[in-house]
Amino acid sequence: MLLNWAIYPPNEVWPLAYVCLVPWAVAVCGYQYRKWLLLNCYLWGVLFFFFVCNWLWDVAYVPVGGQKIPAGTAAIALYLALFYPIVAMVVRHLYWHRRLGLVIALPAVWVFTEFARGALVGDFPWFTLAQSQYRRLAVIQMSDIVGAWGLSFLIAMVNGLIADWILLRWVRPTSPIRPRFPHVAAGVLGLMVLSLVYGFWQLGRDTTSPGPRVATIQGNYLLEVDPNVPRPTPWQKQERLMTFVEQARAAQPDMFVFSESPWFMILNREYREHESTPAPAGQSWSRRCHRDFLRLVAETRAYVVCGALSREYFPHEVYPKERKYNSAFVYRPGQPEPKRYDKVHLVIFGEYVPLRGGRFHQVYEWLNGITPWGQGGYEYSLTAGDEFTVFDMTPQSDPERLYRFSVPICYEDVMPYVPRRFVMGPDGRKRVDFLVNISNDGWFHRSGELVQHLALAVFRCVENRVGMVRSVNTGVSAFIKPNGEVYGEVQVGGRVRGEDVEGYSVERVMTDSRVSLYSRWGDWFPATLSVLTGVAFLDALWRRWRRGRDVEAEGRAA
Repeated sequence: MLLNWAIYPPNEVWPLAYVCLVPWAVAVCGYQYRKWLLLNCYLWGVLFFFFVCNWLWDVAYVPVGGQKIPAGTAAIALYLALFYPIVAMVVRHLYWHRRLGLVIALPAVWVFTEFARGALVGDFPWFTLAQSQYRRLAVIQMSDIVGAWGLSFLIAMVNGLIADWILLRWVRPTSPIRPRFPHVAAGVLGLMVLSLVYGFWQLGRDTTSPGPRVATIQGNYLLEVDPNVPRPTPWQKQERLMTFVEQARAAQPDMFVFSESPWFMILNREYREHESTPAPAGQSWSRRCHRDFLRLVAETRAYVVCGALSREYFPHEVYPKERKYNSAFVYRPGQPEPKRYDKVHLVIFGEYVPLRGGRFHQVYEWLNGITPWGQGGYEYSLTAGDEFTVFDMTPQSDPERLYRFSVPICYEDVMPYVPRRFVMGPDGRKRVDFLVNISNDGWFHRSGELVQHLALAVFRCVENRVGMVRSVNTGVSAFIKPNGEVYGEVQVGGRVRGEDVEGYSVERVMTDSRVSLYSRWGDWFPATLSVLTGVAFLDALWRRWRRGRDVEAEGRAA
């Protein structure tokens, strides 16, 4: 567990990724089966996720007697750990009974678990093996073919090869892989060399060009669920961030980017113009914020991207009578109203509670009530958007060029399918020049989550060969090139996180003419491994059932 924990940001002992699974793999496959093996694997997984996700303790909790009990984090760990006994059972079955070396069995099944956690049923793409390598630019270039999953496969393959060697030398010298081991080792080495050659070749290609000049604006305001915790007012936040805007104006940016929810406001026209008695809370303030953004655009001729809530009313519907959205607004020169994108991929329990509609509404009410945000019956659930919106801009620094961009919100930049859907249009062509990620990581108290979030965003850029600018409350606000290189971070004294790290950064966001195979084909590689792992899992269950039946028959015969 310690080896796995050490490879991820902010620790970043990246070489350990190539050996971190070895002790576990040897323990699982090296000895005769014991009933406690799968239980041990499960408990190991629970401890790993509970402690590596320590940045969730202050968010995923249940208030009991004035204390924060991290029950939500524990529930997440109990769920995610279910994949570990599955890995152990299938890998062991393939090694012992299907004569398949760990060099193949381990990466195939391990990548399935990463894919399942992030794309199938888990909604938690954190802590993949590939994530540990985000600063190794030559290594991560292969992600534009098979996604970050391919790099995880290669790293797990090295782990499996070392585990095979240990088992052959000290534990199971009669393994069927022994005659093929030299050839297998040469094959793994060849794949590593090939991936590096490919990486350096891609890094040397001249396919990028500088795009619009963008100013990313970063505040540093922690968020708390407890309403009794002192916090600055929306006006104070706005005033502070606008001082950074004034400083950034000297660089004449083509775009200003604020984070997701930089301060409280609801900007959609339906809300600002809604007439009721009494007026909706915050309506006057939101109108003022809208006018302030229009004034900034008029004075600078720059575009403004900002995150805010949207609220729409449906008085004639039975339930719910209003819908709330997590939105990105793009203010454009000469236009009285901003264009809007509503976040498509919402975070379960963070942005919505499941089972809100239909016959299980009472279950929804119970779930909503035990969350930190749903105390007192408050329904905080948002509605998901249904369109991957593309915006366009003609920057004043390059008035002859039309650029296209999209705005993934918060954790949408860590979900592989979301940036891909933004980048690739229905016609199979690349339809954006860059991405603008706005996020608010103030919930996580300047923890390692900030750098982990950045690391995952790096892979989305390489996978789709697209540049990105990030504006993140508390950080890390930065620019990412299409090859994954991070530059232009908002930092203080070389630090990208801390209570005093705030400000702005102005850089040109990079564009890339390449259209990646990953953008075209998507997650075919981990999907294939998932099917094969499913077949292996059923095969293992079938063998156990046959073995149990044979033992029962022998007992009757005796």
